Amino acid sequence: MIHPGKPTKFDIRRIFRARQNGGNFHVRTAGPGTSAPVLLALHESPRSSLSLVPLMGQISDRVRVIAPDTPGFGVSNRLNDRVTSLRDYAASLVELLDGLGLKKVALYGTHTGAAIACEFALHYPQRVSHLLLDGVPVFNPQERRAFANGYFAPYSPRWDGTHVMKLWSRMLDQAYWFPWHDRIPENEITRGDPNLELLNRTVVGHLQAGEAYSDPYALAVAYETVSAIRQLQCPVTMFARASDLLRPHLGRLPDTWTTFSLGDDRTEWGEFIAYRVISTDCDRMGDVPANSATRRFLRTDTGWLHAARATSADQSNGALFPAFLISDRSYHGDIANPWVVDPPGYGDSELRHATKLDAASLALSLEQASEQLEVTPPTIAPLSLAAARLLQQAPIPAPDLDGRHLLACWFAARNCLASRPFQRPLTTGSVESVFRLLFLAPRHREALNAIQQTATEAPELA
Repeated sequence: MIHPGKPTKFDIRRIFRARQNGGNFHVRTAGPGTSAPVLLALHESPRSSLSLVPLMGQISDRVRVIAPDTPGFGVSNRLNDRVTSLRDYAASLVELLDGLGLKKVALYGTHTGAAIACEFALHYPQRVSHLLLDGVPVFNPQERRAFANGYFAPYSPRWDGTHVMKLWSRMLDQAYWFPWHDRIPENEITRGDPNLELLNRTVVGHLQAGEAYSDPYALAVAYETVSAIRQLQCPVTMFARASDLLRPHLGRLPDTWTTFSLGDDRTEWGEFIAYRVISTDCDRMGDVPANSATRRFLRTDTGWLHAARATSADQSNGALFPAFLISDRSYHGDIANPWVVDPPGYGDSELRHATKLDAASLALSLEQASEQLEVTPPTIAPLSLAAARLLQQAPIPAPDLDGRHLLACWFAARNCLASRPFQRPLTTGSVESVFRLLFLAPRHREALNAIQQTATEAPELA
């Protein structure tokens, strides 16, 4: 048996939990090796549970953190019906907790996550030992109208690529003004030079969510936060850090309510949260099990690899080309429900920053994935080497202040499809799918070199 590398100091697992009506929750979880108090943590929009990794790093030595991607964001599938209320998101959390056998948890939410957490605590107070609201959204009627009329700009792919430049321009504007679309002196933010990596991660969140990115976002802006908090029947703590855009909103809460203004020191922030989780009577849990039959994350030496059953791959955000097919049957015969695995750094698979990816490390990670999928001996074959060779000519999308990395990716995607190795029509929608593949894989040349070297003796399936 080929064992993956040892977990890091604070070990984050990535799992899928199946939903009753189809689709999956993607969950990041971290905690001590033994049973610990459970904190259910909800992220802001349009991000994913990746934004909660710093919190996990501060408190997972004594708290079991369970951080799902909001449905429709990150790697979680959307809810089946179009969401019209934050209660729809709250109800989905009930299913998640029930499936894990958890009756009562501490609940943390930031920004949009804070609004969802508040709605959950309002309707299911018996499930919450303590509610922690980090950056409470309290918008007035005038701001709600202004947000509705301009803040939630639609993301509609255009052939000439102007949509990606508009998206990047919005990210830059949001680093200087809040709200970004109302560029007046009163809305200016003093933050120094913009953090390009952070802006890029926010763009990733937009791309993963697609055109529905604004659903929970808009509902959080419209949420009657003060009214909801007044009706709560569980302990609640409201706070914000110094750099939080919503810190001024603490001053909009009633004067008789206790709020906390924290500095930006992460250790102080983590201790503040951990103390309130440990001090409450919530359920305890060790590791969090996965239970999805259609999607899995597999721990390998190169990072977590995403795998999807071929029957469900087209419905997921991952399993895009280039990819590997792992099956227990010869490629010459019928392949029953094979697993499609995104290579390291592609689709939804990770590639650790410090990892050198070459043919040997890629082959090892695929063997480790096969063992966890219980496919032995496996047939491992690339789906399309022709696509991989062409994608290798595309640029590496390192963030630039002027957004040229986004535009370069868009035209690289157009050029790839124009060469027709993908057997897809050259449409704006098909270009968008290849563009997302390139943009979400910043080390794709390194990965593609390894894919081609590994696949020299393997059969190509497409």
